[in-house]
Amino acid sequence: GKFAVNAAFLRLFGYSREDVLGRTSLELGMWPSSEERANLIERLGSGEAVTAFEAKLRRKTGELGAVSVSARLIDWAGEPHMVGFLTDITERKRMEDALRESEARLRLALAATHLPVFRQDRQLRYAWIVNPALGLGSEDIVGRTDVEVLGRKAAAPLVRIKNRAMREGRSLR
Repeated sequence: GKFAVNAAFLRLFGYSREDVLGRTSLELGMWPSSEERANLIERLGSGEAVTAFEAKLRRKTGELGAVSVSARLIDWAGEPHMVGFLTDITERKRMEDALRESEARLRLALAATHLPVFRQDRQLRYAWIVNPALGLGSEDIVGRTDVEVLGRKAAAPLVRIKNRAMREGRSLR
């Protein structure tokens, strides 16, 4: 449908009011993915109120931005109208992508070391582990404690030093 927008929308996408009034998002070329647009329209058309629908939209400059759309169709003067709001999530998506890339590099580096590297919570339950020893896989260890993995007697020296490290707030060997 045709646009009626507020100043925040105009700032976000770089349009003037004259640019958008009487035109559709399709006419403005805002949707780089026709599938995302079709999915949103289909969901709204089925009567569903859409919450946090993530999509890429093109700004007037051609730059792509990520948005979260929350909207619903209403009947106004006998015609369907979409009412909703957009949240610019471009920076959040960039940060998520950078974090994923960093985590992938870390996994690769840790795998190349062949040393066991892990994180445990305050109850000494393994949250994650890379390169587990003793022929065990991470699925054998994650969610378990040293006592559950090794037995009480074998785990006792490890548990003592780990509890001491937590008490003193420093790493110990």
